[in-house]
Amino acid sequence: MAAVSRLPVILFALLCYLAVPASASASKKPERCAPSGSVETTIEAIQTKYEDWAGKCVRLRGIRFGRRLYVSRDAMLDEVEINGDPARRSLVLYPERSDLRGQAQWVTVTGRVGSCRTANEIVSGLQEQEPNSIIMVSGYCHTSLEHYVRPEQIEIQGRKRVVRFTEAELPPAKRWLIEIPGSVIVPQAHLEAARHLVAAIGQQDENEYLHLTRPISREIRHRHDVEGARLELADNQLVAQFQLLRDLKRHQEKVFIDRRELEDSSEGDPRVARQLTVCWCKSRSCQGRWPTGAFDTDNDPSRPYLCVETGDWLLGPGQGYVVQAEAMPSASSPYYPSKVRGLAEPASASGSAP
Repeated sequence: MAAVSRLPVILFALLCYLAVPASASASKKPERCAPSGSVETTIEAIQTKYEDWAGKCVRLRGIRFGRRLYVSRDAMLDEVEINGDPARRSLVLYPERSDLRGQAQWVTVTGRVGSCRTANEIVSGLQEQEPNSIIMVSGYCHTSLEHYVRPEQIEIQGRKRVVRFTEAELPPAKRWLIEIPGSVIVPQAHLEAARHLVAAIGQQDENEYLHLTRPISREIRHRHDVEGARLELADNQLVAQFQLLRDLKRHQEKVFIDRRELEDSSEGDPRVARQLTVCWCKSRSCQGRWPTGAFDTDNDPSRPYLCVETGDWLLGPGQGYVVQAEAMPSASSPYYPSKVRGLAEPASASGSAP
């Protein structure tokens, strides 16, 4: 590997600190955190006064979704600042359990409390002692200062998944995905790319699918890009879903944008959309049933709609942008066992606590 700096680089493995309280000696290994030796508490208690819980073995109850544990279904709507004030009603689960990514469920978690902020402070101290080295925290805490719990045991409470939020429940100001305002310009290239991807998946057109999902030149395309595309198009469930949209003109189309994209004007002109979600209704109408968040665009067969995401792809310095289009494979597909699944459809599950 070519050297890019004379300074030695040390990746400080966060796992060394996951189970160690800030005040503990690095050489002293704590006891295993088990339910019998844990203290029952709440997410709010840890986030309000972390210093009282640092390094302790605790037992928490909440909704596990992605890499977070939430106090309630409503807490999933809270804004989270990974480098700001602690999220009052949710807590990071770290390391993330990949075997549970595809489910959002009420669980009881037993684990030891830690903090990315503490890990970064330790590394900062080491950096001062070793000024000629580059020392950094690896893993999730490389870009976050949040508190977390290291899950030793996760017990699922009941089998029903948590239902997604409907348009009737949430006003636009509280939705993550909103119908694109008339004041925002929708580039025609994005719409065309989304529609072409629908056809490419339905027809299992490998060349067109590669061109849209991995918009790089044929000369520099890697073998794993081609193999990945073939594997994705071998997902018969995904293909069958998009074959339902053979005649797009007969299906209601809606264009959505992440509300935060409109609030962040740091990336170019905020009046021109750079990332979109384009959805089509599988039946005559999806009024009141359109997605309100990105996780609801997982193209699960239970959804009343199918969606494609588009975004600007930078080809390289001075080479400009092209449009990339992607369709999230259903998490229930055997080809993607670790995909994060969206919340359940309201008609098929209950979101209340068991």
